[in-house]
Amino acid sequence: MERRFRILLSLITGAIIMIGFIFFTGFFQKYLHDQLVEQTLKDNKMFGETAIGLIQRLSTDTTFKEEVLNVCNNVKLPNSGYICASDEEGNLIAAPGWNDESSYNIYQSGAKYSTADRKSTLNFMEMNNGGVFEGYYEYDNGYSDIIVSMRINDKYRLNVHQNNHELEAVSGRFRNTILWIGALIGVLLSSLTYYLISKLVNGYETKLEGKNKKLKEQKRNITSSIEYASKIQEAMLPPMDQLPFDSDNVMVFYKPRDIVSGDFYWTHETSEKVFVAAVDCTGHGVPGAMMSMTGNNLLNQIVVANGIEEPAEILNHLDEEVSKFLRQDESGNQDGMDMSFCVLDKKTKVLSYACARNPIYLIQNNEVKDLKAQRKSIGGSVLHKDMKFNTKEIQLNSKDVIYMLSDGFQDQMNDDDQRYQRKKMRQTLLESSNKPFSAQPEYLLNEFNSWRQEVDQLDDILIFGFRV
Repeated sequence: MERRFRILLSLITGAIIMIGFIFFTGFFQKYLHDQLVEQTLKDNKMFGETAIGLIQRLSTDTTFKEEVLNVCNNVKLPNSGYICASDEEGNLIAAPGWNDESSYNIYQSGAKYSTADRKSTLNFMEMNNGGVFEGYYEYDNGYSDIIVSMRINDKYRLNVHQNNHELEAVSGRFRNTILWIGALIGVLLSSLTYYLISKLVNGYETKLEGKNKKLKEQKRNITSSIEYASKIQEAMLPPMDQLPFDSDNVMVFYKPRDIVSGDFYWTHETSEKVFVAAVDCTGHGVPGAMMSMTGNNLLNQIVVANGIEEPAEILNHLDEEVSKFLRQDESGNQDGMDMSFCVLDKKTKVLSYACARNPIYLIQNNEVKDLKAQRKSIGGSVLHKDMKFNTKEIQLNSKDVIYMLSDGFQDQMNDDDQRYQRKKMRQTLLESSNKPFSAQPEYLLNEFNSWRQEVDQLDDILIFGFRV
């Protein structure tokens, strides 16, 4: 009966925490979406003013429509955005893919416009009567665009659209991240509640026997919780058969110090490029795992959702988003990430890369080359806060091997209080590159265990390697 009571109370505690997180994430998602909408309206206004300035500077009376159409066709906006132009009667005069035979009237189509607070709905003529309009363009299927409409001159308007659904998806991913974190905290606090209640109920038993029993129970419950959290984290990592390389040309040596890890790898593939990141988050165990889930979601947002492909730009965005997500300017929090990031052009074999403290190792002609990192982390330290990341390129050859890794292996100590160090790491990677990729993880594990002997593993370890 007592055990059932303890379990019931711990489950209630976990449920209360999860319900609190669900309510919190709902408010947080709305707040984040409102902030994204506000920023998108500012961006659209800036895009519009820039486009109008360009049109007015380049066009003449005879080339006006041609220049408007050039702007609409050539300006690419984030979030599936586009620019179009219309006259005072609602006739579309330019849009992406527009030609002389195209004909469409926005007013006659029954298009609806909502103000930014969505308290008022206007048709095209009502919207056209004003100057700059900021709000939503409503589609019949329930979707909407965030739109800024402004006058080019007395006769024509320029309309700048970005897809609101994609912004909602971004805020939804942040919400899911916080829910996962809430689930981890709920499980851990449920276990802690179980322990505390057990201590209260068994207070009159023999102290030594009771204490030993409770410690074992606590350890078992916390370990079980963390093991469950590790399954969540493993589900985040791409399986080997889904990596964007042939199975004979890729390897992953992944060895958390504890059950869950602060290191993670991330990949993405398009028709022309392969993206790879190896990331070492602050800390290890549960705190490091929470940071790794945040980093994984931010990379998906920046690269997959926003379509950013240039390595330095990706790292600069990630640096800003980590600092913003952890409110580091306000809280003084200095958690962050060291990482290497590269983009391989499938056709040209050109490797573009940018690195935050952790370099990339290139094995070429049986020699190890360091693709150096910048002395700046993602988020965290106030040192080099204003420094921006730079992209570098290198031409790869067939059979070249790339290794991206955290510093866990090279920082490991042995029984003689010696560190493995980077020089020995480079030699080990060179020897590993001459072995089949399927055999490399076992080779690296044996080398690691042989070095550390009886010393406990000090940090999480990640080595990601692939052959061109």
